[in-house]
Amino acid sequence: MLYCNPQKMFELRGIKKPLPFMVKNGFSYNVAWRYFHGQVTRADLEHIETLCLQLNCTPNDLLEWHPAKDVPQNPSHPLNALRPKTDTQTITQLLSDFPTDKIEELQKAILELKNTTDK
Repeated sequence: MLYCNPQKMFELRGIKKPLPFMVKNGFSYNVAWRYFHGQVTRADLEHIETLCLQLNCTPNDLLEWHPAKDVPQNPSHPLNALRPKTDTQTITQLLSDFPTDKIEELQKAILELKNTTDK
């Protein structure tokens, strides 16, 4: 089943209070709560577009696929790209014990990577 999981994008964008952020951007509190807690069973495309615009992402960044037990495994199926990664850490977790003498090098690498994607 496909799920909308905007939590990882909120973390990546440094949004510490996602529900007020969503309400500020036009969601009712009830709808925001359901999106944030993965309890949306029928996603409104207008909501997905609003999230994508506000979080600077694509729908694929918001969606996760958890196949049902009875779905045949096909490793080459494109939906596999939407399976959640189990070994990922948030940026904050990665930086929590990052050596301070390497921060400048990290900043340069991030800017360099950003510049290559902006072109």
